[in-house]
Amino acid sequence: MTQPLHFRPMAARTPDVNSLIQDGRVHSAVFTDKDVFDLEIDKIFHKSWLYIGHTSEIPKNGDFRTRVMGKQPVVMIRGTDGVVRVLLNRCRHRGAVVCEKDAGNTKHLRCWYHGWVYDSTGRLTQVPAIEGYGEDFSMEKMSLASPARVEEYRGFIFASLSDDVVSSLRSTWERQRT
Repeated sequence: MTQPLHFRPMAARTPDVNSLIQDGRVHSAVFTDKDVFDLEIDKIFHKSWLYIGHTSEIPKNGDFRTRVMGKQPVVMIRGTDGVVRVLLNRCRHRGAVVCEKDAGNTKHLRCWYHGWVYDSTGRLTQVPAIEGYGEDFSMEKMSLASPARVEEYRGFIFASLSDDVVSSLRSTWERQRT
């Protein structure tokens, strides 16, 4: 007879996940405990390569698709220059989302909070009442941010929120094919 799985409260936000797993079964806390979820987000979704989409999903300039990397919303968008980018779906001013639809075509992304406008390449193009931000305000420095790493392989777009991932997906895949 197998021993029952007992849930022990997770101490200091470092859950002992191994205590929740036995051959053939897992404790329900693996699926419901906030500390386990936070550990999963941190160790998996924020520190590895994640599949964002395929370039065929956004064939025309201005086409976009929204995705989520762990807890971080992103936009995969084909800019007016034809380049596919992954941009953090957060206004650089106050962090509100700039793209609320799941998919579509647009020339601009607009923050509903204060009306900052970004073009389809992520460049900040309009700031209402810009004089209120002071002389040292730089629109160039306030473009939409990108995940730490973005790579494309045969049309597949991957991104990572961490710089500390395998240096190149392409070289990894090429090695595996030989």
